[in-house]
Formats: sequence, structure tokens, C-alpha cells
Amino acid sequence: MSDVATNARRLADRIADSVVTVSIPNERVFGEVRGERRVKVWFAPGHYARVAPAQLERELSTLARLLFAAALREHAVAQKEVTGRVFERRIPLGRRDREYAAALESLAAEGASDDGSVTVRAVGQQAYTVGIAPGALDRLPEDSFRHACAQAAESLLRDTEKQAAIARVRIHEPLPGFSLDDLRPAGRAGHR
Repeated sequence: MSDVATNARRLADRIADSVVTVSIPNERVFGEVRGERRVKVWFAPGHYARVAPAQLERELSTLARLLFAAALREHAVAQKEVTGRVFERRIPLGRRDREYAAALESLAAEGASDDGSVTVRAVGQQAYTVGIAPGALDRLPEDSFRHACAQAAESLLRDTEKQAAIARVRIHEPLPGFSLDDLRPAGRAGHR
């Protein structure tokens, strides 16, 4: 196996084993990312029963921003440990690099829980908005709501990866025989 392949395997293993945990400043909402996209959300005792939906939406939006930033930092640490190099976003030099950087800055991704009780939207991997369906806090026990939050976050991560891949392929010319339709979910083929 080549050094590149060995390092790629070591990096994948290191990221798969990574665990990042954060809390929002009021220490009432917590989150964790294991590996690339296994998300867990939990609350301080009694918080779920007392919090208003609008307040919890703000708290979960803050958690998303902090959690995903911490996960990106952890992945950068893993890359440095495995390769000995620090990977930073390079300055876009050519037209395509500038286009791709702009596409990432404006990349709009979203995720939702299977039951639609929680949605998460992100723009440019910087601005996060969490929505809670009306009545969800009254209808769902805390464990079910926490599970819905995790589903929405994991769905957001998958959509972010997919949207970034579509932008890269669209801007940097795909390989012969490769189609953007290979990256799109059913029903969106041909949509640009």
C-alpha cells in the first residue's frame, strides 16, 4: 500500500474515532459528534420540560454552530497528526477556485428529522437555523425529541457533503462518464 493510501486509511480511522462534545454558554443544551456524522443532543435536567419552543430553537441553533465548528477543528487536528501538515483553506487563485470558494460560502443545506419535528438549515457552514414544528415539544417525550434533533443534524451533514460535491464537480469539470445526476436524490435529476 502506498504512503498516500496508508495516510488516507489512518486519517479515516482517526476521524471515525474522534469525539467532540460542546455545550452552549448557559450549559443547558449539549451536543456531541462522533466520527464524521453521528450526532447526539441532550439537555440539562428539567430544561426540556421548562423551555419555550422559540428559546430552544435559538439554543439549538447556537449548539449547531458551536458543535460543527468544533468538529471541523478536530478533523484539522486529525489531519495534522496523521500527515504532519496543517490543512487550511487555500487562497483561491484561478477562476474555478474563486467560483468554488464562493459556492461554499453560499452553500445552503438542510436536514430534517424523519417525523419533520426538527429542521436544521445552514448557509456557508456558518449560519445555522433550527426549526421546531408547532406542538412538537408537547407531543414528543424528551428522548424522542433528542433523537429527532440528531436525525436532523445528521441529515444536514449529508446534505452539506452532497451540495459541496455537486459544486466541486460542476465547477471543476467532472471525469468523463460522470454525471451530476449521480449525486442528486431521486426526483431532482437535471435540476441546476
